[in-house]
Amino acid sequence: MEKIKLKKATFSIPEPVLEKLGILAQKNRNSSVNAVVREALELYIVDVERREFRRAMEAAANDPVFIRDLNETESAFRYADAESLEMIPEW
Repeated sequence: MEKIKLKKATFSIPEPVLEKLGILAQKNRNSSVNAVVREALELYIVDVERREFRRAMEAAANDPVFIRDLNETESAFRYADAESLEMIPEW
């Protein structure tokens, strides 16, 4: 497993939020405020990236060129997909 390099950063956080983070970190005895903040930021980034992806897919669903290309690709692989489907065992 590759070790990720950490870099220090300074943020201003309201005191009540920082206090709650400290309480959460104490409840999770293996954690620290830094770990809680790091995890929260990672979850936030994943959420933003998911929303951006969803918006891009919604835009693609309304893009006639994308739909045409998708239909052409589906048609081109129709026989290979059918053959692959036959190879998949039923549950």
